[in-house]
Amino acid sequence: MITHVLAAAPQPVDTTEQGPLGFVLLTVMCVVLVAALFFMDRVRQRIEDRNGQRDQ
Repeated sequence: MITHVLAAAPQPVDTTEQGPLGFVLLTVMCVVLVAALFFMDRVRQRIEDRNGQRDQ
């Protein structure tokens, strides 16, 4: 019977040795995520506006 499983998650940045780099990469990832959500919402609004103008 298996009592434990080792998780092999990729770790591209070792934060014990490269702490500031890990913080910068996390910040960049969060900014990219927010920008992508903002862009997708703008596209959705444009599509809704375009469809709303056709109905009138």
